[in-house]
Amino acid sequence: MTRNSGFLVLLVLLGFFPLVGCSGKPQVSLEGKLTLPAAPKLAPTDTIEIRLVPEDPKGKAGTAQLTGKDSTFSTKVVAGKYKVVVTITPYAGEKGSEDRLARLKDINNKYSEKESKLSVTIADQPAQQTMTLDLAKGTASSP
Repeated sequence: MTRNSGFLVLLVLLGFFPLVGCSGKPQVSLEGKLTLPAAPKLAPTDTIEIRLVPEDPKGKAGTAQLTGKDSTFSTKVVAGKYKVVVTITPYAGEKGSEDRLARLKDINNKYSEKESKLSVTIADQPAQQTMTLDLAKGTASSP
């Protein structure tokens, strides 16, 4: 093999890396909808972070962020079982943010990485999937 053909093979192989996750499995695009309990009321500037923490210690978490005025999110993960972790953070310095932080303590504890009972299994197909995360009911589902 000549030096140029070896370089060409390397370029072709590197072109395939974005198509798969670190584990070598293809990534799944996950679109989700979040339903929050009626209380506590969020401000439009509050930040909601959703993390999908893999059961496999070698796996990589999926993360999505949204605001108090939005209820949809998206992330990419590989197929597997995940614990669902949710953290809601009021915008620091905004009027009433310390009050909201105190009112959000229970929900943030309930869905923390240590305490969350929510889990979801993501299949490897189809490549684009949906997820419903309902904190009012305490459920997470993905078809």
